[in-house]
Amino acid sequence: MNLSGIPKQLFEFCLQHIDGTEPTNLPERPPEDLEFLRKVLDSLTTDVSRILACLEVLKAPSSTEQQKQACLEELQELVENIDNAKDFAKLPGALNLILDQLRNSEELRRWTYWIIASATQNNPFVQERFLNLGTLEILFARFRMEESEENRSKCLVAISSLVRGYADGETAFLNSSGINFIKNIIVDTQNSDNLKMRAIFFLGNLLRGRNVGEEIKQFKIIPALIPLLKSGDVDLREKVLEVLDLVVLDVDDVKECQLLNLGEVLDFVKQSTTLQEELDLCDRIKSKI
Repeated sequence: MNLSGIPKQLFEFCLQHIDGTEPTNLPERPPEDLEFLRKVLDSLTTDVSRILACLEVLKAPSSTEQQKQACLEELQELVENIDNAKDFAKLPGALNLILDQLRNSEELRRWTYWIIASATQNNPFVQERFLNLGTLEILFARFRMEESEENRSKCLVAISSLVRGYADGETAFLNSSGINFIKNIIVDTQNSDNLKMRAIFFLGNLLRGRNVGEEIKQFKIIPALIPLLKSGDVDLREKVLEVLDLVVLDVDDVKECQLLNLGEVLDFVKQSTTLQEELDLCDRIKSKI
Protein backbone atom coordinates (compact mmCIF):
# COMPACT_ATOMS: atom_id res chain seq x y z
CA MET A 1 0.00 0.00 0.00
CA ASN A 2 1.18 3.48 -0.80
CA LEU A 3 1.94 5.24 2.47
CA SER A 4 2.78 8.62 0.99
CA GLY A 5 -0.52 10.10 2.16
CA ILE A 6 0.17 9.29 5.80
CA PRO A 7 1.97 11.84 7.94
CA LYS A 8 5.22 10.82 9.62
CA GLN A 9 3.80 11.09 13.14
CA LEU A 10 1.01 8.60 12.39
CA PHE A 11 3.36 6.23 10.59
CA GLU A 12 5.68 6.27 13.61
CA PHE A 13 2.68 5.68 15.89
CA CYS A 14 1.75 2.57 13.88
CA LEU A 15 5.31 1.24 13.95
CA GLN A 16 5.50 1.71 17.70
CA HIS A 17 2.33 -0.36 18.11
CA ILE A 18 3.32 -3.18 15.77
CA ASP A 19 5.59 -5.46 17.78
CA GLY A 20 5.18 -8.73 15.87
CA THR A 21 2.91 -10.31 18.47
CA GLU A 22 -0.52 -11.76 17.80
CA PRO A 23 -3.46 -9.40 18.32
CA THR A 24 -4.76 -11.39 21.29
CA ASN A 25 -4.27 -10.77 25.02
CA LEU A 26 -2.73 -7.38 24.35
CA PRO A 27 -2.58 -4.76 27.11
CA GLU A 28 -4.93 -1.81 26.87
CA ARG A 29 -3.30 1.33 25.53
CA PRO A 30 -3.59 4.47 27.66
CA PRO A 31 -6.39 6.94 26.79
CA GLU A 32 -3.86 9.46 25.51
CA ASP A 33 -3.04 7.07 22.64
CA LEU A 34 -6.64 7.23 21.44
CA GLU A 35 -6.69 10.98 21.84
CA PHE A 36 -3.48 11.23 19.82
CA LEU A 37 -4.99 9.07 17.09
CA ARG A 38 -8.08 11.27 16.89
CA LYS A 39 -5.99 14.44 16.68
CA VAL A 40 -3.86 13.02 13.87
CA LEU A 41 -6.93 11.91 11.90
CA ASP A 42 -8.43 15.36 12.33
CA SER A 43 -5.23 16.94 11.02
CA LEU A 44 -5.26 15.08 7.70
CA THR A 45 -6.35 17.20 4.78
CA THR A 46 -7.51 14.69 2.16
CA ASP A 47 -10.08 11.92 2.43
CA VAL A 48 -7.70 9.39 0.86
CA SER A 49 -5.04 10.16 3.46
CA ARG A 50 -7.65 9.69 6.20
CA ILE A 51 -8.68 6.33 4.71
CA LEU A 52 -5.04 5.23 4.52
CA ALA A 53 -4.45 6.28 8.09
CA CYS A 54 -7.45 4.30 9.33
CA LEU A 55 -6.36 1.20 7.44
CA GLU A 56 -2.88 1.38 8.94
CA VAL A 57 -4.33 1.45 12.45
CA LEU A 58 -6.61 -1.50 11.65
CA LYS A 59 -3.57 -3.43 10.41
CA ALA A 60 -1.53 -2.81 13.57
CA PRO A 61 -1.74 -6.00 15.69
CA SER A 62 -1.62 -4.07 18.96
CA SER A 63 -4.30 -1.50 18.12
CA THR A 64 -6.90 -1.44 20.86
CA GLU A 65 -10.62 -1.99 20.50
CA GLN A 66 -11.18 1.73 20.99
CA GLN A 67 -8.66 2.67 18.33
CA LYS A 68 -10.15 0.24 15.82
CA GLN A 69 -13.67 1.45 16.52
CA ALA A 70 -12.60 5.07 16.06
CA CYS A 71 -11.12 4.19 12.67
CA LEU A 72 -14.16 2.16 11.60
CA GLU A 73 -16.43 5.06 12.51
CA GLU A 74 -14.22 7.39 10.48
CA LEU A 75 -14.21 5.01 7.50
CA GLN A 76 -17.97 4.61 7.57
CA GLU A 77 -18.45 8.35 7.30
CA LEU A 78 -15.86 8.66 4.54
CA VAL A 79 -17.19 5.88 2.29
CA GLU A 80 -20.69 7.34 2.27
CA ASN A 81 -19.24 9.52 -0.50
CA ILE A 82 -19.37 7.46 -3.71
CA ASP A 83 -15.98 8.65 -4.96
CA ASN A 84 -14.34 7.96 -1.61
CA ALA A 85 -15.86 4.48 -1.67
CA LYS A 86 -14.32 3.83 -5.09
CA ASP A 87 -10.91 5.07 -3.93
CA PHE A 88 -11.23 2.89 -0.85
CA ALA A 89 -12.05 -0.20 -2.95
CA LYS A 90 -9.02 0.41 -5.18
CA LEU A 91 -6.53 0.28 -2.30
CA PRO A 92 -4.69 -3.08 -2.29
CA GLY A 93 -5.94 -5.26 0.54
CA ALA A 94 -8.39 -2.68 1.89
CA LEU A 95 -11.56 -4.71 1.39
CA ASN A 96 -10.00 -7.88 2.81
CA LEU A 97 -8.86 -5.88 5.82
CA ILE A 98 -12.42 -4.68 6.38
CA LEU A 99 -13.82 -8.21 6.05
CA ASP A 100 -11.25 -9.35 8.63
CA GLN A 101 -12.97 -7.07 11.16
CA LEU A 102 -15.95 -9.43 11.11
CA ARG A 103 -13.85 -11.76 13.29
CA ASN A 104 -13.73 -9.15 16.04
CA SER A 105 -16.13 -8.03 18.75
CA GLU A 106 -19.85 -7.43 18.34
CA GLU A 107 -19.35 -3.66 18.27
CA LEU A 108 -16.61 -3.79 15.62
CA ARG A 109 -18.68 -6.17 13.51
CA ARG A 110 -21.58 -3.72 13.67
CA TRP A 111 -19.43 -0.89 12.30
CA THR A 112 -18.03 -3.22 9.65
CA TYR A 113 -21.52 -4.09 8.38
CA TRP A 114 -22.26 -0.39 8.24
CA ILE A 115 -19.10 0.29 6.24
CA ILE A 116 -19.98 -2.42 3.70
CA ALA A 117 -23.52 -1.05 3.39
CA SER A 118 -22.34 2.54 2.95
CA ALA A 119 -19.56 1.73 0.49
CA THR A 120 -21.65 -0.53 -1.77
CA GLN A 121 -24.94 1.37 -1.87
CA ASN A 122 -25.71 2.30 -5.50
CA ASN A 123 -22.03 1.80 -6.34
CA PRO A 124 -21.53 -1.02 -8.91
CA PHE A 125 -17.75 -0.66 -8.89
CA VAL A 126 -17.53 -1.35 -5.16
CA GLN A 127 -20.30 -3.96 -5.27
CA GLU A 128 -18.32 -5.93 -7.83
CA ARG A 129 -15.09 -5.71 -5.83
CA PHE A 130 -16.73 -6.93 -2.63
CA LEU A 131 -18.71 -9.69 -4.39
CA ASN A 132 -15.53 -11.02 -6.00
CA LEU A 133 -14.14 -11.57 -2.50
CA GLY A 134 -17.06 -13.83 -1.52
CA THR A 135 -18.60 -11.16 0.68
CA LEU A 136 -22.17 -12.33 0.09
CA GLU A 137 -21.43 -15.80 1.45
CA ILE A 138 -19.52 -14.29 4.37
CA LEU A 139 -22.47 -12.07 5.28
CA PHE A 140 -24.96 -14.93 4.99
CA ALA A 141 -22.84 -16.91 7.45
CA ARG A 142 -22.39 -13.95 9.80
CA PHE A 143 -26.13 -13.24 9.83
CA ARG A 144 -26.83 -16.78 11.03
CA MET A 145 -24.19 -16.44 13.75
CA GLU A 146 -25.21 -13.02 15.08
CA GLU A 147 -27.25 -13.03 18.29
CA SER A 148 -27.80 -9.31 18.62
CA GLU A 149 -30.87 -7.90 16.89
CA GLU A 150 -28.97 -4.73 15.98
CA ASN A 151 -26.14 -6.66 14.37
CA ARG A 152 -28.54 -8.89 12.43
CA SER A 153 -30.28 -5.78 11.17
CA LYS A 154 -27.01 -4.12 10.15
CA CYS A 155 -25.86 -7.32 8.44
CA LEU A 156 -29.13 -7.53 6.48
CA VAL A 157 -28.71 -3.92 5.35
CA ALA A 158 -25.16 -4.76 4.22
CA ILE A 159 -26.45 -7.72 2.18
CA SER A 160 -29.16 -5.60 0.62
CA SER A 161 -26.78 -2.78 -0.31
CA LEU A 162 -24.23 -5.25 -1.64
CA VAL A 163 -26.58 -6.67 -4.28
CA ARG A 164 -29.43 -4.22 -4.79
CA GLY A 165 -29.56 -2.49 -8.16
CA TYR A 166 -26.55 -4.43 -9.46
CA ALA A 167 -27.57 -7.20 -11.86
CA ASP A 168 -24.68 -9.55 -11.11
CA GLY A 169 -25.19 -9.05 -7.40
CA GLU A 170 -28.90 -9.75 -7.54
CA THR A 171 -28.24 -12.86 -9.64
CA ALA A 172 -25.69 -14.07 -7.09
CA PHE A 173 -28.20 -13.44 -4.30
CA LEU A 174 -30.97 -15.37 -6.07
CA ASN A 175 -28.60 -18.22 -6.97
CA SER A 176 -27.69 -18.49 -3.29
CA SER A 177 -31.34 -19.09 -2.32
CA GLY A 178 -31.64 -15.46 -1.29
CA ILE A 179 -35.43 -15.50 -1.45
CA ASN A 180 -35.45 -18.37 1.01
CA PHE A 181 -33.07 -16.36 3.21
CA ILE A 182 -35.63 -13.54 3.23
CA LYS A 183 -38.48 -15.94 3.93
CA ASN A 184 -36.65 -17.41 6.91
CA ILE A 185 -36.33 -13.94 8.41
CA ILE A 186 -40.03 -13.30 7.87
CA VAL A 187 -41.25 -16.53 9.48
CA ASP A 188 -38.83 -16.58 12.43
CA THR A 189 -40.98 -15.63 15.41
CA GLN A 190 -37.90 -14.51 17.33
CA ASN A 191 -37.23 -11.73 14.85
CA SER A 192 -38.67 -8.29 15.55
CA ASP A 193 -41.17 -6.57 13.27
CA ASN A 194 -38.43 -4.08 12.41
CA LEU A 195 -36.10 -6.80 11.11
CA LYS A 196 -38.95 -8.44 9.18
CA MET A 197 -39.84 -5.09 7.66
CA ARG A 198 -36.26 -4.61 6.43
CA ALA A 199 -36.40 -8.05 4.81
CA ILE A 200 -39.73 -7.29 3.14
CA PHE A 201 -38.48 -3.91 1.93
CA PHE A 202 -35.49 -5.70 0.38
CA LEU A 203 -37.85 -8.20 -1.27
CA GLY A 204 -39.95 -5.36 -2.68
CA ASN A 205 -36.86 -3.81 -4.27
CA LEU A 206 -36.01 -7.13 -5.91
CA LEU A 207 -39.56 -7.47 -7.24
CA ARG A 208 -39.44 -4.00 -8.77
CA GLY A 209 -36.23 -4.75 -10.63
CA ARG A 210 -36.43 -8.41 -11.62
CA ASN A 211 -38.79 -11.24 -12.46
CA VAL A 212 -38.51 -13.47 -9.40
CA GLY A 213 -41.87 -15.18 -9.79
CA GLU A 214 -40.37 -18.68 -9.83
CA GLU A 215 -38.43 -18.02 -6.64
CA ILE A 216 -41.52 -16.56 -4.97
CA LYS A 217 -43.39 -19.76 -5.81
CA GLN A 218 -40.53 -22.13 -5.01
CA PHE A 219 -39.95 -20.76 -1.52
CA LYS A 220 -43.64 -20.14 -0.74
CA ILE A 221 -43.29 -16.46 0.04
CA ILE A 222 -47.01 -15.64 -0.20
CA PRO A 223 -48.02 -17.98 2.68
CA ALA A 224 -45.22 -16.44 4.77
CA LEU A 225 -46.47 -12.90 4.14
CA ILE A 226 -50.20 -13.28 4.70
CA PRO A 227 -50.07 -13.76 8.52
CA LEU A 228 -48.17 -10.49 8.84
CA LEU A 229 -51.20 -8.60 7.52
CA LYS A 230 -52.74 -9.10 10.96
CA SER A 231 -49.84 -7.28 12.60
CA GLY A 232 -50.59 -4.21 14.66
CA ASP A 233 -47.52 -2.55 13.14
CA VAL A 234 -48.95 -0.31 10.43
CA ASP A 235 -45.61 0.15 8.66
CA LEU A 236 -44.98 -3.60 8.50
CA ARG A 237 -48.48 -4.23 7.22
CA GLU A 238 -48.09 -1.61 4.49
CA LYS A 239 -44.78 -3.14 3.31
CA VAL A 240 -46.44 -6.56 3.09
CA LEU A 241 -49.30 -5.11 1.04
CA GLU A 242 -46.85 -3.40 -1.30
CA VAL A 243 -45.02 -6.69 -1.93
CA LEU A 244 -48.24 -8.62 -2.49
CA ASP A 245 -49.30 -5.92 -4.93
CA LEU A 246 -46.03 -6.36 -6.85
CA VAL A 247 -46.27 -10.14 -7.13
CA VAL A 248 -47.59 -11.29 -10.50
CA LEU A 249 -50.06 -14.06 -9.70
CA ASP A 250 -50.62 -17.02 -12.00
CA VAL A 251 -53.52 -19.46 -11.75
CA ASP A 252 -51.80 -21.60 -9.10
CA ASP A 253 -50.95 -18.53 -7.02
CA VAL A 254 -54.58 -17.40 -7.11
CA LYS A 255 -55.75 -20.81 -5.91
CA GLU A 256 -53.19 -20.71 -3.11
CA CYS A 257 -54.33 -17.23 -2.04
CA GLN A 258 -57.92 -18.42 -2.00
CA LEU A 259 -57.03 -21.46 0.11
CA LEU A 260 -55.21 -19.16 2.51
CA ASN A 261 -58.28 -16.92 2.76
CA LEU A 262 -56.35 -13.88 1.60
CA GLY A 263 -59.58 -12.13 0.64
CA GLU A 264 -60.88 -12.38 4.21
CA VAL A 265 -57.57 -11.18 5.59
CA LEU A 266 -57.68 -8.16 3.26
CA ASP A 267 -61.21 -7.39 4.47
CA PHE A 268 -59.85 -7.48 8.03
CA VAL A 269 -57.11 -5.01 7.08
CA LYS A 270 -59.66 -2.69 5.46
CA GLN A 271 -61.71 -2.69 8.63
CA SER A 272 -58.60 -1.97 10.71
CA THR A 273 -57.25 1.03 8.81
CA THR A 274 -58.28 4.47 7.69
CA LEU A 275 -55.18 4.98 5.54
CA GLN A 276 -56.21 5.46 1.94
CA GLU A 277 -53.00 3.91 0.61
CA GLU A 278 -53.66 0.68 2.52
CA LEU A 279 -57.27 0.64 1.37
CA ASP A 280 -56.20 1.06 -2.26
CA LEU A 281 -53.60 -1.68 -1.97
CA CYS A 282 -56.15 -4.05 -0.49
CA ASP A 283 -58.55 -3.38 -3.36
CA ARG A 284 -55.87 -3.90 -6.01
CA ILE A 285 -54.68 -7.18 -4.48
CA LYS A 286 -58.21 -8.42 -4.02
CA SER A 287 -58.97 -7.74 -7.69
CA LYS A 288 -56.25 -10.26 -8.63
CA ILE A 289 -57.80 -13.12 -6.67
